[in-house]
Amino acid sequence: MRHYCLFSAQYPPHVGGVERYTEQLALELANAGNQVTVVTANVNALPELERFGRISIFRLPCFSLLNGRLPIPKKNKSWKNLVKLLSKEHFDFAIVNTRFYPHSLFGVQFAAKREIPCIVIEHGSAHLSLANPLIDQIINLYEHWITYRIQHYCKNFYGVSPASNEWLRHFSINAKGILYNAIDLVKIKVLSEHPVRNFSAEYGISQNTLCVCFVGRLIKEKGVYALLEAVRRLYEEGIAICLFLAGDGPLEKTVQNFNCPAVIPVGALPFEEVVALYTIADVFCLPSVSEGFCASFLEAVACRTFPISTAVGIVPQVITSEACGILLPDSSEASVYAALKQVNQLSEEKREEIAENAYNQMMRCGFSMAATARKIIHLCEGSYENTHPHSGLQ
Repeated sequence: MRHYCLFSAQYPPHVGGVERYTEQLALELANAGNQVTVVTANVNALPELERFGRISIFRLPCFSLLNGRLPIPKKNKSWKNLVKLLSKEHFDFAIVNTRFYPHSLFGVQFAAKREIPCIVIEHGSAHLSLANPLIDQIINLYEHWITYRIQHYCKNFYGVSPASNEWLRHFSINAKGILYNAIDLVKIKVLSEHPVRNFSAEYGISQNTLCVCFVGRLIKEKGVYALLEAVRRLYEEGIAICLFLAGDGPLEKTVQNFNCPAVIPVGALPFEEVVALYTIADVFCLPSVSEGFCASFLEAVACRTFPISTAVGIVPQVITSEACGILLPDSSEASVYAALKQVNQLSEEKREEIAENAYNQMMRCGFSMAATARKIIHLCEGSYENTHPHSGLQ
């Protein structure tokens, strides 16, 4: 049995891909008989220390900026006491999720000071954008700075997809491998068979309406504008279509005020309701410019929803041909419009056949968190082949 320490700036109940990744990885490592400690920022004002079987959660005080998207350590008395407790634990391996946060810098510093073998897992594939050129430039400079600082303490970087590893090269980092993200197929199956909401009934969507859904941050880089305009164009042409947008972000007010009856913003949803949305949607559309992994895409495919997406993250590994969905050539309105119009012309049977093909292809790819946990266990065990704690990894 080993003791793993997972650093993640956010953790459930905070909603997001990195949060789900950390939670699933913690569960898999614990199920393999290991002790797991998750160190996160207390963005939701929850108890500072909790234990659930083999998993302990340390929630460090923080200043919660950007609605919890950017927690900054609040190094008060409570923070110092928790870190002191954390320092008394014996850890065999440390895992830091993402480079972007001050919390991540704390994680690699904590590991280096105590000579704990450590890896950093990259989840992104592009700079964060708030759709403001000046602010975006400042964010880009900050990201390069904090990446430089993190590299000083840890040289072992892995991505959650080939796209993430390619993005690391932007920072002159050569990743040592891929630790794939994954989805909880068992949980999705249960939730899809017993949906907690019926969005079709709630919003009066008729059976002959092409129901499109988007799940993710409402930002320009995810193709939100293109999707909105493409749906409006189709609606004005007399096509029975609706678009559910689940998420929040800088474009939330733009989406809410968009002048088209076919557009239905539902805000940020808990995972159970997201799955319920997938179950009634005919199409999942993601015209994104960049994605590190694309968990929402796999979740939709797992619910047998017809996929349309740009070639981001792991999407090309699932949409290998037109028999498995539509791979957009770019994130333009014209491309999204053409793809949605093409799907609308397909019979329901054909759409279901293609959605099933996509599901089968996804299963062949083997995006399993159990497999990722096994790789991490192997890395941990390998670090003990040498006498120096870092020599097996660095």
